[in-house]
This record gives sequence, structure tokens and C-alpha cells, in this order.
Amino acid sequence: AAQEAEVLRDEVARLATDGGSSGIEPGGLEFNPKTHGLVISSEVLFSSGQHELSDGGKRALKGLVAKFRQIVDRGSRLRIDGHTDDQPVTRSKGRYRDNWDLGFQRARTVREFLVAQGLPVESLAIGSFADSVPIIEGTDAAARRKNRRVEIVVIDQ
Repeated sequence: AAQEAEVLRDEVARLATDGGSSGIEPGGLEFNPKTHGLVISSEVLFSSGQHELSDGGKRALKGLVAKFRQIVDRGSRLRIDGHTDDQPVTRSKGRYRDNWDLGFQRARTVREFLVAQGLPVESLAIGSFADSVPIIEGTDAAARRKNRRVEIVVIDQ
């Protein structure tokens, strides 16, 4: 899995320097050295408080499918983790029970999209961490924006 994580790290570096042709805004894609995961900002993938992929989110994921396919073809699996900020979901919309549910729905939506792009469903696990694993501490707008994300982590079979 460590070697495959290096593939993801290298892809993040390539996408960060490709002049925006990936459809991912600067800062919208990072490598998390703690988890060896690919971090995609929720703002790249979704509208605020939603789990449906935006057009930009679909473009961004399509740009990553070939790398994901390489990784799973070598026998590794990917875990798609949904993360939220510390703000409770708005109950008035009634769509999500809580941040755990929103994080799960976002991870599930990404998995469904990747399966529709040809990745085998058995190679894609999902999880939700809600606000329990922040990438950065803090409750200001910048910290909250950074913590709203989907992380795609390479895991062993």
C-alpha cells in the first residue's frame, strides 16, 4: 500500500503543476502524509451541505480514474472517507441525520461515481469520520473549509 500511496502523492504533485487542465482548482487536491491519502476538498466535489457531485466534481474524479485503476489493478483497494467540519448539519433540510450521515453519503456518492467509471465495486470501501479527524485544528472559516473533504486512501487487500 505504501508504494501505491506514492503513486497518489506523485499524481497530486503532477496535477498541482498541470496548469489547471485537471479541472481541480489550486488547493483543491492535496496529499495527506499522515494517512497517505489523496485529499479532495468538498468544495471541488459538492455544493455546500449536499452529497450530489457537482459537474466540477465529476470532472475532477474523471481526471483521477486512470490512476485509481492502476492502483486497484495491482491488487490494492481504496477507502473513500467522508469528512465534515464541526458545524452541525442544518436539520431544517431534513436530508441528513448528522455530520456522520453527510460524510457517509458523500463517500458513497464518490464510490458510485467511480464504479460507474469502471472501477470494481469490491475494490472500493467507504467510511465516514464526520468531524472526528480534522486535517487542521481550529474553528475559523479556513480550518472548517480545509476539514470538509473526501480522502481516498490506499489500503491492503
